[in-house]
Amino acid sequence: MRNSKRVLLSLLCFIGIITLLSAVCLGLYYNTETLNIMDSRLRASLAGTLDRLMIGSSHAWNGFMPQVFDEALQCSSYNLSGGVFPMYAKELFLKKELSRNPIQTVYIEISDDTLTRTNASDYSEGDEIAIARLDSWGERFDYMRRFLSLNDCVNVYSRALLRGVQAGLTLLRNKSTMNYADRGFYGKRTEDMRFTPEEAAERYQRDTVPVADYRQENIEQLRSVVQTCRELGAEPVFVVIPVSDSYLWEKAGMDGFRLWLTQFCGEMGCACYDFNLLRDRYALFSDQISYVNYTHMSATGAEAFTSAFARVVLSAERGEDVSPLFYGSYAEALLDSPYRP
Repeated sequence: MRNSKRVLLSLLCFIGIITLLSAVCLGLYYNTETLNIMDSRLRASLAGTLDRLMIGSSHAWNGFMPQVFDEALQCSSYNLSGGVFPMYAKELFLKKELSRNPIQTVYIEISDDTLTRTNASDYSEGDEIAIARLDSWGERFDYMRRFLSLNDCVNVYSRALLRGVQAGLTLLRNKSTMNYADRGFYGKRTEDMRFTPEEAAERYQRDTVPVADYRQENIEQLRSVVQTCRELGAEPVFVVIPVSDSYLWEKAGMDGFRLWLTQFCGEMGCACYDFNLLRDRYALFSDQISYVNYTHMSATGAEAFTSAFARVVLSAERGEDVSPLFYGSYAEALLDSPYRP
């Protein structure tokens, strides 16, 4: 009996310690602005002033610079993207910002992996980021109730605990990464990704994502995002943010993605700009300085992309035909690749 009491007491003490540590870590994470994803106060302060949004996953998060875009178009934009953001999170955040801002245009970033992604494969990373960007504990619990399985909740909890430790260390060092001027953009440093034409030939089209693998659930959620934009008075425009030439050289099936996207946008009545096919891509987006890895842009690349994107948008809004600015296919684009043997 005495041993049973000791075991029970030890268990209660353990649970109490875990609960206290969780409360401290989660409180540090959710109640302080130590990371750039903690932007709910910033978005609230800008309510009523934004007229354009970029929404997407990490490609857009790392690739679209509102300051550069605004200077070119004389507008007020915000990068509402997040790392591996699930589609339902995108729609949730869009509804909030569209309801409190006079948004004219929503740029929806899309890539081939947008259509194949699952929560299980990403260990709920996108959900954890989405929850951190919400305004209150009530909204966070509601998000978990509506969208997450028990396993997803466990993954979010473990990630949030680590973020809480990171937040505590950041506060101790007084080195917050939050930068209000970035308005959602998450810049990263450049890394050298160059390889030789011989290495490129070895990699050529070794990885394939067939259109048949696109998840119908993701496609239907994408349709819902488009409908939400239109119901709330904004025009949806699709954009493919450039990945490295290294990636395109080894990735098969990209023309299948292009054809699918062209058909989908035609069906939905949306404009679409694929900047992997921009004819100036090899001059503007060098693998040596424009990317931090095969698929994500550096701050240098983001500035170059956003400037090019703004020029295309300006031309299109003037009624000009911008199709000559783009290659007709990925196969055609690769003919001009500096990695072509």
